[in-house]
Amino acid sequence: MKKGLFLCLAVIILNMSLISALSISLNKESYSAQETLLALVEGEFSKVPVLSDVSFFREYREVPVPSDILKINNKVYLYALLPNRDGNYSIKIKNVRYLDDGALKEEDLIKNFTINQTNETIIQANPGFIFAKGSFYFSLENKGSQAVDLSVKFFDQKQDFSLSPSNIRKIEFSIQGIKQTSGEITVSSKSKNLYKIPVIIIPIPNNDSDKIEPYQFGFKERTFNATLSIGKKWMFQQELFNYALVDMDNIKLKIIGPSGILDLNPEKISLLKPGQGFPINITISPDKIGNFQAIIQASFNDLTTNLSVNIDFTENESHLPPTPDRRTCEYISGKTCGADEFCSIPTTIIGEKNEECCLGSCDKLSSGVGKSFWIGLLIFFAVLGIVAAIYFYVKNRKISSPEDIITKRTERFEKSHQINSPSSAKGSVKDKISDL
Repeated sequence: MKKGLFLCLAVIILNMSLISALSISLNKESYSAQETLLALVEGEFSKVPVLSDVSFFREYREVPVPSDILKINNKVYLYALLPNRDGNYSIKIKNVRYLDDGALKEEDLIKNFTINQTNETIIQANPGFIFAKGSFYFSLENKGSQAVDLSVKFFDQKQDFSLSPSNIRKIEFSIQGIKQTSGEITVSSKSKNLYKIPVIIIPIPNNDSDKIEPYQFGFKERTFNATLSIGKKWMFQQELFNYALVDMDNIKLKIIGPSGILDLNPEKISLLKPGQGFPINITISPDKIGNFQAIIQASFNDLTTNLSVNIDFTENESHLPPTPDRRTCEYISGKTCGADEFCSIPTTIIGEKNEECCLGSCDKLSSGVGKSFWIGLLIFFAVLGIVAAIYFYVKNRKISSPEDIITKRTERFEKSHQINSPSSAKGSVKDKISDL
């Protein structure tokens, strides 16, 4: 009896210690290459984990993985854009300090996972957590080889679309009318949940006594991937955004990685207002063929945020990330209307090929009116304009009388024969012609 009671107490104490101890929970244990890993750590932290505390390992070797980390209340969110290489991996957060039953503890948190090369649907979400203040957006990229039908939902807002291989879709939602301070975006395909992306909603304070949110800032794009040719300089721009409700000043920027390839302008931001972004100009000077990886880090007080850079330098081939002059209609969530349709709002011209993109709805033309009708109408007005121009030209043109014609011809005749008395010759010629 006593032995059984002792065993029960031991099991209870063991379970309590397991519950109180910190651990990393992942959205799943096995991933496809280039998927997005989402992780959560809960507990009473005495030290806020930062991105420099996070490391990724393949077997026993540390590998660079684009990632970001954020602490809200007693939760630490972490996401990572996984590499395109299978194997056994682990994530490590070092020197985590937390309270366990009132006692201060410090330990490294480690979680194992695997990456497999599969033929399954591979959708990458970026970023893996979102600060929402007003409207916000995030992107989904199809890393697989087949088109995927996706459904994305945020509260009562929903978007359904098909995403082709190697295409990126930027999705925009709004927090207008939402009273909650947090939520999640669900991304699913064929009734299968792919991601649940946490959304932290930043309320606008009604008065000065409202609680001010902690400092939060970050790059609009968390990663920069490109293929660039060597032998020339490339210039790009990224935006650093202030998600907090207070001013942030003296933000410093630096490059972590090989020197001489990247150049930043500016290297310091004097002031960044709440809800505003600041453009960072990046100059890239490739010197040799190969892969280049670096991190652009912005720091404010004890906070840091990173932009991961991954570039393949080649001899003569370039593949640039989408920019305002290289976007596709699908990239900005638009559509191309058919020949028998018209856009409900003025169309947007984008891309290097001046593609017409409708950001509204494509509505059917009524009464069977098609594109050929409008072309015919345009030709009709063009012909009408030409006829009107000819009419006014003829109407306003001065028509010479027979007398004027004879006078001009006489003057030309006398001039060509150098007649000494032009007046008499002129009259005689005129008389002769009149007699005739």
